[in-house]
Amino acid sequence: MKNLLIVVDCQKDFLLPDGKLNLGHDTKKLIKDISDFVKDFEGDVIYTLDSHKKDSCEFKLFPEHC
Repeated sequence: MKNLLIVVDCQKDFLLPDGKLNLGHDTKKLIKDISDFVKDFEGDVIYTLDSHKKDSCEFKLFPEHC
C-alpha cells in the first residue's frame, strides 16, 4: 500500500502575513515545517485548493479570498 498525504488550504491568503485570512500570527515556522514534511514524505501528495466564484455566499461571512 502506498502512503498518501493530503495538504489542506496551504495558500497565501491563509499563511502569508498579507493574506486576507491570515492565521493572525507569524507563520514562517509553520510554512517551513509543512514544506520540510512534504519534501521528506515518501508517497503521493495531494494539495487542496480553496477557490470561489465572485458571488460566493462565503463572502457574506469572510472577505474575498483565494
